[in-house]
Amino acid sequence: MVKELPVSQEQWEWLGQTLSCHANAKMAPDVIKLVMPGVRLLEYEDDAAIVAENDVGYAMYVIYQGRVLVVRQGNKIAELQTGDFFGEISLVTRAPRTATVKAVKSCQVFELSWRAISAITECFPQLMQAMQAAAAKRMEELAQRGLEPTT
Repeated sequence: MVKELPVSQEQWEWLGQTLSCHANAKMAPDVIKLVMPGVRLLEYEDDAAIVAENDVGYAMYVIYQGRVLVVRQGNKIAELQTGDFFGEISLVTRAPRTATVKAVKSCQVFELSWRAISAITECFPQLMQAMQAAAAKRMEELAQRGLEPTT
């Protein structure tokens, strides 16, 4: 089950700082707030699927609290935690989701819609560059494991 939560000023600032760290550049929290309608804070219960392998992806996610398990073709690929992001491959490549991501325990994630990412990267292109680099690295890791995404 998923529940949408209200977002505090402190949480907006955390998200801006976290995205800034991933992009190796400073992003003002106000940039994130400009695209608020495209950003939601969601809470998932234990073992709930956040994204499913082969689904169409219209958003990426940043883990605010908790951990998630990433599984591809039944194989554990990674375990991600607070501050990590996922879902960028579908946004960058426009391909179906390459893995299923589930909450290990109850967790909270920021969902950034494609609309939000597009608006943010107009002002902050370093974020898209970081997402593209992360997507390429993760695709390479899948290939090395013999788990190439289907196209």
